[in-house]
Amino acid sequence: MKTFNESCLMVRRPSVELISYIKNINLNHPVHRFVLYGRKGAGKTCVMNHVMHACYRDNWIIVHVPWAGRLVRGWKKEITESSYKPGRYDVPADGAAWLAHFLHQNQGKLKDLKTTSEYVWTKREKAEAGTPLEEIINFGMTRIKFSSDCVGVVLKELRQQAQTKGLKVFVAISSVNAFFVEWDHVNTLRNAEKKKIEPEEMTIIHNFKKMLSPTWTHGVVVCTVSEVVNMETQREKYTPLYLLGKEGFEFLDPFVPILVPEYSEKEALSNIDYYIDRNWIQHDYGKTEEGKKEIMFVSNKNPFNIYRVCSSL
Repeated sequence: MKTFNESCLMVRRPSVELISYIKNINLNHPVHRFVLYGRKGAGKTCVMNHVMHACYRDNWIIVHVPWAGRLVRGWKKEITESSYKPGRYDVPADGAAWLAHFLHQNQGKLKDLKTTSEYVWTKREKAEAGTPLEEIINFGMTRIKFSSDCVGVVLKELRQQAQTKGLKVFVAISSVNAFFVEWDHVNTLRNAEKKKIEPEEMTIIHNFKKMLSPTWTHGVVVCTVSEVVNMETQREKYTPLYLLGKEGFEFLDPFVPILVPEYSEKEALSNIDYYIDRNWIQHDYGKTEEGKKEIMFVSNKNPFNIYRVCSSL
């Protein structure tokens, strides 16, 4: 998308299947959860983005975590103790970045939303009940110390108002297994005392897990699982049970698993023809029928591998 400066998505069977499920579910029931799985590079994130775009156009509010792995790794991040809950830790920069992302994705959809409770930040600062939700978001972006707590306020209000006002909330989390699995010792978050911070100790992850729990209505949860956020010793399989581990699987259960396979031959040819049309493939042999077959063979029709192979042609 960055190379061609345009956002094009292939309409694939998993996307159509998931969109049809969402259109026919009863929103008065606890949130339905779907998990997209498949081999690395098969297109799980693109399928999720396609479904997210369809829901956005249908006036859903989007709660999106582009890559959960970012929240649990990075030894250079500033870690602070939560002022709200002892034993929890905040990553102020991540909280502020997510608030900005949420505000950008939902422009024009938040103007009528106001808080239903009072929230006290300090002895001198508080947000009265009836404060516009956008004001809470802007407070968290400017007073970065409170960003993680502001994320919690926004998510809590969305859950409550989804049930009382009938809002439709679409939760999309890429690589959700990052919330449940152990990360390697090199990139694990640590506080000032070099103590290792577990995912369940982080305020922002604690708040996102509440969005995954079937304790609220008028929402849908779509997640992907990915090998890359697991330790290198835990990347042998790509199935949800293996990647989520016992804790993560039991937390999300019951959910609907949806396999995102490699391209079919028709899909692979469509992708290659798109690259030819955009001059991504410039070698004459790559434009022939024999060249296309060779690309599909060496890439095993995996979308990401096709991109890598074609980048050298």
